[in-house]
Amino acid sequence: MKYLMLTMLMLLAFSCARPRLNRAPAMPSAGRKTPAMLKGLTAIKEARRLEIGHNAIPRLFRREHLLFYLTLDGYFYQVNLNTLESEGDIRINEGMRGTAALDYPLLYFSTARGNEGVSVYDLNRARVVREEPLGTSVSSMLLAGDRLVHCAADGRITVLMTPSLKSAWSVELGQDIVADALIDGENLIVGGRDGRLASYRLRDGRLNWSIDVPDAFYTGPLLSQKALYWAAYSGTVYGINTDTGQKEHTFPGSTPVYQSPVDNDSLLFVPYADGRLIAFYKKNGRALWARQLDGPFSAPLLLTANALYCSQMSEKFYILSPENGTILHEQKLSGRSLSAPLQWKKRLFLFLSPGTIQEYKDAE
Repeated sequence: MKYLMLTMLMLLAFSCARPRLNRAPAMPSAGRKTPAMLKGLTAIKEARRLEIGHNAIPRLFRREHLLFYLTLDGYFYQVNLNTLESEGDIRINEGMRGTAALDYPLLYFSTARGNEGVSVYDLNRARVVREEPLGTSVSSMLLAGDRLVHCAADGRITVLMTPSLKSAWSVELGQDIVADALIDGENLIVGGRDGRLASYRLRDGRLNWSIDVPDAFYTGPLLSQKALYWAAYSGTVYGINTDTGQKEHTFPGSTPVYQSPVDNDSLLFVPYADGRLIAFYKKNGRALWARQLDGPFSAPLLLTANALYCSQMSEKFYILSPENGTILHEQKLSGRSLSAPLQWKKRLFLFLSPGTIQEYKDAE
């Protein structure tokens, strides 16, 4: 009788347990190819699709075959890209804007509404295990070693130590932060909306340098070797030395930029709000080519070795040649693409409004 009751209690406990998401793989090893080193698709055709029902944040990330799909209204989904099926979902918060940081099995979210600050989600336990009230944030969390970076929208930068989440240091930038910061080796670089760019030593918060540019910025800077490329509302792109903070050159423009540029070894590709895409030589700032596309850009660009993917507010999707701007493929979408494309195993995934993942195959 004793063993029967014990068995019944165990069965009851398992039946009441909360469903868990499948185990996610650990962080990939260093040295894996970056998107700009991969060969892109130059012609695509529709394959499978998955209806999520919630719009994705601007940038998503994956580990191996698992996609971590975060939504603007605060949901988290884990999607198997092999099967294109959801393996579970949970409501994290009322809303988020930035990409999470992964320190397996923990995901760190910056939140824009609701419990404002940092939410810590355990992939193994499939639940939020901790929240830190650090203020509203519309940018991504950054993780480097044991340092976790949170940038509040009001300009406060807080660096926490993981896994304890004890504060390592905190400073005020002095301007609102509306775009992602970035990590350059042992330094943290943060840009403000009104033109202040600052570099801090990640270990202790010591200021390396700061510069004030007379412009407005709604994108984060692009890091390329020893240079930062920061695109402004005026249309000008500023080239800034990461060691000194000195402004070294500018790329002219007269139309606002709301999506960050991308680059390869020799060229900088700048998407303007009127739908123009211009490729500049990084060494001298001269334009190599310009292409007028159908309407403003709706999502971040994705650059591969031989293809540049562009999503427009008009629900058009373009694949261009980085060398000369030739349109290699044009696709009419079933919704507006609001998140950066994802290429994986000769397949391309677009994340369309109102919450659809559309898979494409190579049409060549």
